[in-house]
Amino acid sequence: MGIRGVCLHYRWNEKLEDDVVYPEYDSLNDTFLIDSDGFSNANTLMRDSYGNLHNGYQGFDTWQGGYAVYNLDQKYLTFEGTIVTDASEGSEGSMQIQIYLDDQLAFSQANITKQTEQIPVSLDVTDVKVMKIVTQTEESHQWLYLVDDILLPHIHTPGEWEIKQEPTCTVKGIKVQYCTECKEECNTGEIEASGHKPGDWEVREEPTCTKEGTEVQICTVCKQECNTREIEALGHEPGEWEIKQEATCAEEGIRVKYCTRCKEECETEKIDVLEHTPGDEWETETEATCSEAGEEVKRCTVCGEICEKRSIPQKDHEESEEWETTIEATCSGEGEEVLRCKNCGLILDHRTIEKQDHEPGEAVETVAPTCTSSGTSVVYCKNCGEILETAPIPETGHTFGKWVTVRGSIWNSPMVKERICSVCGFRDSEKSYVWIWVKPVVIIAILGAVIIWILYTQMVKAGLEPKKENIKKLFEKKKANLKERLNRSDNDDEIKK
Repeated sequence: MGIRGVCLHYRWNEKLEDDVVYPEYDSLNDTFLIDSDGFSNANTLMRDSYGNLHNGYQGFDTWQGGYAVYNLDQKYLTFEGTIVTDASEGSEGSMQIQIYLDDQLAFSQANITKQTEQIPVSLDVTDVKVMKIVTQTEESHQWLYLVDDILLPHIHTPGEWEIKQEPTCTVKGIKVQYCTECKEECNTGEIEASGHKPGDWEVREEPTCTKEGTEVQICTVCKQECNTREIEALGHEPGEWEIKQEATCAEEGIRVKYCTRCKEECETEKIDVLEHTPGDEWETETEATCSEAGEEVKRCTVCGEICEKRSIPQKDHEESEEWETTIEATCSGEGEEVLRCKNCGLILDHRTIEKQDHEPGEAVETVAPTCTSSGTSVVYCKNCGEILETAPIPETGHTFGKWVTVRGSIWNSPMVKERICSVCGFRDSEKSYVWIWVKPVVIIAILGAVIIWILYTQMVKAGLEPKKENIKKLFEKKKANLKERLNRSDNDDEIKK
């Protein structure tokens, strides 16, 4: 970015009329950026390839044909800047830059490398609307930077001071200087207010006995109040004493003096109270009881206030007809009853009530019985909870399930059976030898069945009815068949020989 100048006003010989107007400098960042591509700008410090520091920059990526278009809006006379490179950026190729003013080429520089020294640029931009900066290169990652850019605007030529707004008594006026060339305001100054011109004092509010009055001075020019002051209050003028409230034997009286001007009270005095006038009869104020003395009084016949007092002697206690139970007798302790005064309730006598007998409740199971151990039941008193009786509860015994064979079988004795208590989980087992003969019996039964099946099938093949009586016939028939086969075998052997 460029360096923005400052408008300085020098005062020679402390005279405001000798103000000198200096131009204000803008940078390209103070203009409106219309369009850009391959472009970057910042307000940070940058170091060029020769190690010089610059406050801000306009950066162009020449490989992308970086450009920027600025709106100067015919505000400036001169543009100045410096073209530099950054040692940390890009390769060693050459670059070029062109500057157009309203589409007319105004500056061109080619063959720019990292080793190129700073290139100053100074252009006349009078009446220029648009400035365009275009860059390019044939190498990649090449950047050019425009730094220290300054735009010098039109410099006004102030004319004579002219009054823009007349001053009043309280408001400053304004004077201005117009540029003799562009006719714009270039300097503004103040004209001191003229101040009020007070007239004679006039009473605005008359004073009273207690409140100050007010008088003012009116400006003869603007007719506004310019000065105000107070008029002292007049103070009261007291008249004669007047009774406001008569005194009595119960309360003081009051007398006052009223102001003859405003009729307000301005002085007040108290009148002493009068003496009481006691009556002849005594009145009972508080009746005497068996717990405290009474009181009787004489009252003022005018105001009713008590003038004299005397005591009435305390009465004797009077016993109640019935005794009152204060502590009920229970099975764990004696009770108490008292005799009170029927008037004040004071305890006059007391006596003991004998202790009561226990009242047994239902038996309560305190320790539950189990399968193998007995429990306990307790009988408590319903009233005091004391244990009156303790008794054992028999053990419940095991609650077994069904017998289950856990080892062995009818083929493999001994058999081990087991049953489990459903309450405590106790396991009960036993061995059984009852079925030790089953295995040989079953084997013999199977062999018998096989033999019977063989006899049955042979009988059927032999055409015999399967009956017990035909078994002998079957064997005889088999024997005959066997002999026949043997005879045939012998005959075959003889033939072969």
